[in-house]
Amino acid sequence: MLREQKWNFPSGRRHIVSSLRAVNCPVNSNGDQADADNDGTGDVCDGADDTDTDNDGVIDSNDNCPAVSNADQANQDGDGLGDVCDDDRDGDGVNNDTDNCPVNSNGDQSDADNDGIGDVCDNADDTDTDNDGVIDSIDNCPADSNADQANQDGDSLGDVCDNDRDGDGVNNDGDNCPFNSNGDQADADNDGIGDACDSFNDTDTDSDGIPDVSDNCPTVPNGDQADQDDDGLGNLCDDDCDGDGVNNDVDNCPVNSNGDQADIDNDGIGDVCDSSNDTDTDSDGVIDTNDNCPTVSNADQANQDGDAFGDVCDDDRDGDGVNNDVDNCPVDSNSNQFDVDADGIGNTCDPFNPFWFNQGALNFCRQSDDFAIRADRTIEFRDHFNGLYDAGEIDGQTVTAEYRTISDNTLLGQATATVASSQAILSIPITPPLTTGADSPDYRVDITLNGASVGRSGSANAERFATFQCQYE
Repeated sequence: MLREQKWNFPSGRRHIVSSLRAVNCPVNSNGDQADADNDGTGDVCDGADDTDTDNDGVIDSNDNCPAVSNADQANQDGDGLGDVCDDDRDGDGVNNDTDNCPVNSNGDQSDADNDGIGDVCDNADDTDTDNDGVIDSIDNCPADSNADQANQDGDSLGDVCDNDRDGDGVNNDGDNCPFNSNGDQADADNDGIGDACDSFNDTDTDSDGIPDVSDNCPTVPNGDQADQDDDGLGNLCDDDCDGDGVNNDVDNCPVNSNGDQADIDNDGIGDVCDSSNDTDTDSDGVIDTNDNCPTVSNADQANQDGDAFGDVCDDDRDGDGVNNDVDNCPVDSNSNQFDVDADGIGNTCDPFNPFWFNQGALNFCRQSDDFAIRADRTIEFRDHFNGLYDAGEIDGQTVTAEYRTISDNTLLGQATATVASSQAILSIPITPPLTTGADSPDYRVDITLNGASVGRSGSANAERFATFQCQYE
């Protein structure tokens, strides 16, 4: 395109000069003549895509990192991705964020000194003289290859360079078992191989076919090696072969463990060995065949009523025909269940009933300080009343005994007597005679002194005139 230029010269004359000037986009204004792809066509006229997203001067179509500025287009592993946007810039298969040397390819990630920097990047001293993968600074045998760093005796020298690898104080070259510690160098069969290493030590002192090193009784023949208590000693040389803490010579069952030496039938054979029937279900020391309560422990075998059942398993232990759970005196026979003070405890076993005792088949009022009813059915009346009266205080007074039924208070008979001077005991015959037996009624005896009821139902003076009742059967 020709462009006309006007120039002003010093002479002040104006000249028009025509000049040729190359323009890369003459139809569009582009004073900067930008041409990103250097194809001679200005970018504003160039139909090609000259987008440069990251503004690094390299259009996206040519940029190996179009979204990240990298004008140098560096690409270490030549994979088409620039280093600045390549997750594995050295192309060793390990991403940059976990690669111990992300700028140099080292797929094995070797790091001999374990400092977190791969050997190919590490400027520290990673010398590995023996090339065993362990750098000299941490190698227990730096001049002898030993990648496993085996060290049997745990000293500072690995086995391959340790003159005494088993640490038994005997150098390897003179040790008859250099791989197992055996400071005593024992060699029972004198084959030059220490017992600790010798799988062919065939010494058999007791000639039972078991080498001593394996024999649980090396001096006593025991080819079966029986060891009941698994203590390492064969039965034939074990003082306590069943391991129950009792030596064989005093153990009542030496072949079965029974530390308690239980022998329920006292036959000298422990229960665990005794073939007879020594079952003791309730473990009370009495075998079931002899136990009157085989399922309830009762070592004393107590049996109050003498039946086939011991007291602890007998529903009626006193044999009075009343079961224990309803018997008001389950430990003493009392079929009539008399309970004169109505306290729920039968007369025969009530420690707080001062008026009762049992005599044969009949129940009588118990003798007290005041009076007694005798077995011959006479009453003895005493004049001191447990301290409420002094001797002679009631001389000449009349004592009356009335016999009544308990159920309806029917008067059955009475007797009267006068207390003579200083008389200690007054006997009153009972009339009419009282009947006894299963069909007889229950009786009581009321004692009166000059018409006032007396008796001893308690110890307080105020109670001395209470009616005193005696119940018969």
